[in-house]
Amino acid sequence: MEPKLFGLSATTISRLVSEGAAAIPFGVVVSRNFYAALQAAQGLTGCLDTVGGAGDDTEACMPNLTKAQVRGLLSQQIFDTTSLKNGGVDIAAPSSGDTVIRICKRADTSGTEQSHELLWFSEGCIDASSPQAQIKLADSVNAGGNQGGLVWNQTLGAGNFDANLVFPGRGSGDTESCIDWADDNGLYAIGINSGDRSPNDASLEFRYVKVDGWAPSVNNVQAQRYFYYTENTVLRPTASSPNFAAYNTGVRPTIFSNYLLASLRNATVLARGHALRDWGRAGLLVRPVAGVAVAALPLNPAVPINTTTRQLSIDPGTPVDNCFEPVAVGTLPVIVDP
Repeated sequence: MEPKLFGLSATTISRLVSEGAAAIPFGVVVSRNFYAALQAAQGLTGCLDTVGGAGDDTEACMPNLTKAQVRGLLSQQIFDTTSLKNGGVDIAAPSSGDTVIRICKRADTSGTEQSHELLWFSEGCIDASSPQAQIKLADSVNAGGNQGGLVWNQTLGAGNFDANLVFPGRGSGDTESCIDWADDNGLYAIGINSGDRSPNDASLEFRYVKVDGWAPSVNNVQAQRYFYYTENTVLRPTASSPNFAAYNTGVRPTIFSNYLLASLRNATVLARGHALRDWGRAGLLVRPVAGVAVAALPLNPAVPINTTTRQLSIDPGTPVDNCFEPVAVGTLPVIVDP
């Protein structure tokens, strides 16, 4: 994410160059029991995720939340199952009988947190005093939780949550442990994650849901069906930065440009890090390349080249601005789904 989204001063931002790198699809995750309850409410009874049966995590079997519902849940405008309707159908209460939906999120210093704040609530892109800005991703009132984040303490259990039943994890693993604990204790939880994390049926019982009908897959981003991604940036200091001399020493600029940045702009390299899910290929995509017609690209998820961008131009010198809505580039050919 670019520096302005972290609230840095204009002076600090002027001393940094944001090099656009790869696109990261983000997903909404829920506890496994919440996932199964959503499936039941949406009539997906042939593949309920209750015992980890085969096929329960395909895109056809994934339950769906609308963007409005995601915004309501993450901002706690919707805070329990009695307030959440799916086509007028009530969501069954969890086994504990406690219908309040816990939030397992990240700290404000996390790029994942900033991405979700931007994608669902436009935080960092709108005037903080505007009426629109008053609806935002729920903050934690735990001491220090919103800044550095907290490590999930399994022994502490329910004590990890603040008075608003929000937990701000220091890392993705803390968020996932939070959701898994909710599932193990008969509670529902919702959280945020990048789209490439790996759930299971034991210690990581979280599940991705569709948003507006689509899973957070490379396939769907390429096909211009799923737009909840951000373009990450790699920062380097300008000549006016007090860190420039340290950066501009020896082979460091070469390592930055020819190895770090070049790898994040290489579709073959990024594809090696993909995870193959029942609902599609999960991982990063490279941005569209200047001078290459999208219509000529081999748009296969195994060659993860995005067909939209959050830049004003696909020229490599144009700064990334994740406040821009994705813009389609070129002519879209037939997409190869798995």
